[in-house]
Amino acid sequence: MAKVPVIQLRKGHAVNYNGDICVVRESQLKTPPRMASYVQMTIRSIATKKDYNLRLTSNDFLEGVMLSREEMEFVRGRHGLPLPQHRDLRGCLRA
Repeated sequence: MAKVPVIQLRKGHAVNYNGDICVVRESQLKTPPRMASYVQMTIRSIATKKDYNLRLTSNDFLEGVMLSREEMEFVRGRHGLPLPQHRDLRGCLRA
């Protein structure tokens, strides 16, 4: 996806940070007196659940990522293990 200015990123947006897909948890634009403005944000890696605290200039960009969220339902398989199943396929289960 395209590069997104960090000023436009809000809570819930997904970005690519150092090759890791992360979700913005918090973002604040700070403008100290007689200094350049900057964006302070907290992002969380989807894969490792690690939080990153970033301080970027207001002119910086991050690569945006498109995520889709689907409602899933978990059913028990043959050995009692949970199996994810898409909501639209519920009627297709065999006993």
